[in-house]
Amino acid sequence: MGVSRITVRKALELLESQNIVIRNRGYGTYINDRLEYQLSVAHIKTPASLPVLVIRALAFDNNGKPVEYSINYCRSDVYVFFSE
Repeated sequence: MGVSRITVRKALELLESQNIVIRNRGYGTYINDRLEYQLSVAHIKTPASLPVLVIRALAFDNNGKPVEYSINYCRSDVYVFFSE
């Protein structure tokens, strides 16, 4: 791949510190099955008087198995949404 072992090692350490991969000595490195990002309304920096739109979504694969659940916080002054 054209990169040094040290670069790969540092990249894997960074991914492990962010809980993206799980490393087990003697077993290998695996992508974490469950990623969680702890973001909230505070991260979108809205004034307290501005309404925040909260969108909860569940995505399925072709077999009907749930593969993703997400919660999105959106500023109401930036996005225009229509509910169905």
